[in-house]
Amino acid sequence: MKPNILVIAGHDPSGGAGIHADIEAIQALGGFASTLITGLTVQNSQNVRGFRLTDIGLLQQQADALLDDMDYQAIKIGMTGSVAIIDFIVCLLKRLPGVPVILDPVLAAEAGGSLAQESLAEAMLEKLAPLCDVMTPNLPEAQALSGQTSVTDCG
Repeated sequence: MKPNILVIAGHDPSGGAGIHADIEAIQALGGFASTLITGLTVQNSQNVRGFRLTDIGLLQQQADALLDDMDYQAIKIGMTGSVAIIDFIVCLLKRLPGVPVILDPVLAAEAGGSLAQESLAEAMLEKLAPLCDVMTPNLPEAQALSGQTSVTDCG
């Protein structure tokens, strides 16, 4: 049986990152990915032009439907985008005790452009990071999370 991984992240329409890339990586490793899409980005392979976050009520309905149907062997979190979505994810993780959690603290796109609202790094550290088993920040994200640079400088 394939391990079932719940992926909570944004969608990159260019396919280079986000949910699209997570699904490909999980499938390549023999797993099955279920997804909660936190937001849609307006981007290409060069930069991010904008993003729109998913309504919390819709995320909650999707999460309830998935949890009613499936068990998860791991959770992978990518772009959260807002403190409200972090709060939603924290509540969701409390419903899945013992499931390993990987956090890729996406604050900006590698190609350039912010993927976060203000105060996100602080909320991520205070609320979400303590519930995660592994964090995989890139250097700019690690610097922002440690207070060495701002989120808008990431990328």
